[in-house]
Amino acid sequence: MEKGKIIPGSRVDLAKVGMGVVVKEGAALPDIKTVDAFKRTLLAARSVAYIDPKAGGSSGIYFDALLDRLGIAGEIRPKAKLKQGGHVADLVVSGEAEIGVHQISEIVPVKGAVLAGPLP
Repeated sequence: MEKGKIIPGSRVDLAKVGMGVVVKEGAALPDIKTVDAFKRTLLAARSVAYIDPKAGGSSGIYFDALLDRLGIAGEIRPKAKLKQGGHVADLVVSGEAEIGVHQISEIVPVKGAVLAGPLP
């Protein structure tokens, strides 16, 4: 503060991370270009992995609330594969889940995982 670089009580966003859909390498990329296509993809999937919202992860909390807003929570939650922490893509790569939804920065580094694209 003495050097004038930080103003007490100020806040500046330094970065933003989007959410995306992950599939296993070699799988067909799902259509997620529009909200309706994204909903159809989620409903058609045998299983959907995401961070357990009760674990406190921001992506799981956001996605779980999004399911409510999209009106498909009742269909998706029973087939959800909830991850307590770490990489959701691990569940997709291992075959425990058909698709996953997580922060893009958490999908890209996982070997065997492919980012199908950002959420519409």
